[in-house]
Amino acid sequence: EAHRIRIVRENTKTEAGEWLQYTILSDAPGRYTVKIRVSASQPGGKLSVLVNGRDFQTVEAPATGGEENWKDIAIENIPLKKGRNQVRIRIENGGFNLRSFRFADRADV
Repeated sequence: EAHRIRIVRENTKTEAGEWLQYTILSDAPGRYTVKIRVSASQPGGKLSVLVNGRDFQTVEAPATGGEENWKDIAIENIPLKKGRNQVRIRIENGGFNLRSFRFADRADV
């Protein structure tokens, strides 16, 4: 059975130093892929994903050809424990739009 978690926010430009934190309840432990939907006119944006206080990966938000041209960035093998998990998305270099992120297990990517 596939597990999906999706968070959506308004189309807003990001700035360095911003962060968003959510508490996610997972039905089952496992390694998940997080897909983050971004858009940007220019390259250079970067964000990090932290789960339960652990920093997993910093990725670039690529230029997508415009503010309304969305692209998913995938980060694989993010471990979630069963129950409560704290997920933080930290903006390292801003200048891109962040629309949503979702967790999917490997069977559902």
